[in-house]
Amino acid sequence: FADDTATQADIVGELAELQLGLGDVKQSVPNLEAALALHEQAHGKNSVGYATTLNALGSAWLTQGETAKATEAIESSLVTLRQLTGDDSMAMANAQRQQLRLLLLDGQLVKALPLAQHIYKVYQREHGAKHPQTLQALYDIGGVFSQLDRLKEAEQSYRQVIDAYKGAELGDHAALVYPRLALARTLKDQQQYAQAVTQFDSALATANEALDAGHPLIGRILLHQGDLLRRMRRYPAAEQAWQRAEQIFAKQNMQAELGAIGIYRGALAMELQQFASAVEFYKSALAHYQAAMGPDNTFSYSAALRLAQARAAAGQTALALQEGRAAHEALKAIAEPGSFDQTHAHAAWAEVLFVAKQWPEAEAQYRQALALDIANNGSDTIDVAVSAWQIAETLYAQNRADAEAITLLDQAIKIMRQTDSSDSSLGEALLLRGKLLDRSGQRPAAVKDWRAAYTNLLEAYGAQDRRVLELSKLLAR
Repeated sequence: FADDTATQADIVGELAELQLGLGDVKQSVPNLEAALALHEQAHGKNSVGYATTLNALGSAWLTQGETAKATEAIESSLVTLRQLTGDDSMAMANAQRQQLRLLLLDGQLVKALPLAQHIYKVYQREHGAKHPQTLQALYDIGGVFSQLDRLKEAEQSYRQVIDAYKGAELGDHAALVYPRLALARTLKDQQQYAQAVTQFDSALATANEALDAGHPLIGRILLHQGDLLRRMRRYPAAEQAWQRAEQIFAKQNMQAELGAIGIYRGALAMELQQFASAVEFYKSALAHYQAAMGPDNTFSYSAALRLAQARAAAGQTALALQEGRAAHEALKAIAEPGSFDQTHAHAAWAEVLFVAKQWPEAEAQYRQALALDIANNGSDTIDVAVSAWQIAETLYAQNRADAEAITLLDQAIKIMRQTDSSDSSLGEALLLRGKLLDRSGQRPAAVKDWRAAYTNLLEAYGAQDRRVLELSKLLAR
């Protein structure tokens, strides 16, 4: 073994970081602690080697869930590295990746974005545009954009990563799995389902070839692929994907991922109007999220809002309003400005209120969600279209403001047709606009909308669906 203390520190540190990179976090911690002591002995605490190793140790503690110790270690390492190397050094950029993890964990997305962009610029300058570290930094930017609900910018980032790997002639390299999965999820959230199918299939094929069958990443691909299949109304295939994912997650006690399966199954039960089942699925999701992260986080509060919506649909109105209001206020309090969670706090609570027939308050919440959607992403996204349709529904339920409702629906239907003309939200928007047109004496225009809605919703839900039956009666008048 090397006699020189500094050399010993480097050797032990490299071994520890290799273990950390391979996922052997438990074994890496004592080696990192040993390397840290050797660096202190060789050069003192005010040295690059000590600070870099302290940062790696903080990363390991963060992975183990020891957030307080990790935060102290990472922040201390950044102070030293900033003094010794400056803000634009590689050592600083490497350490700032752990700071980025802390910001994302704490939901500080507005601070996370410029940091992620800074790290990317340093890597691009030092390594070039196609280096794996540079591409990882670009992937991280896409992740922040996605959490901010800036989906078009997230999509652009992920496509750049994929194109760079392809341009490097790496083929279906395992590194493509993550950006393909992220791109597929982003396309799914934008309702670009045909493109999302291709990316999910590519990600799953590459993962099956490169990884063990029980690898968590394969479970995550199946989880989100199942949600895509649900949205495409391929329900048996969706459940099959979730069952495979559930087996992987249960074997590894991945509570948060099991919670996500409960959320998606609850959404399917709501679509099928199986409200009692939806309540049970959402209760399960909430329990899994709380087991993984505790009660005070966006995942748990979001699950609680979905549970409240299912309770309202199942006739448990008082409990739905009580639990829903508490979750709404809690989520609103911790949501980062400009994030998806901030918008979701209003939109999900509005859905609870709508189902509970609390029309004026539901309208107010939908309007806040719409304003946030436009501020964050512009006026031509599918989220804006859905919010506009939902406001029109509350106006119709209150038997007022037909002119505004029709204007909102015109905007929503235009966006929906451009995004995905087969999605059932388009059919529901056309059904509602037809009712408003009919009420204002424009029967021919109403019939035209109802016929288009009938075709859409019949394909989506079948002949016995309540909306399809309602349309049959409206067209037969």
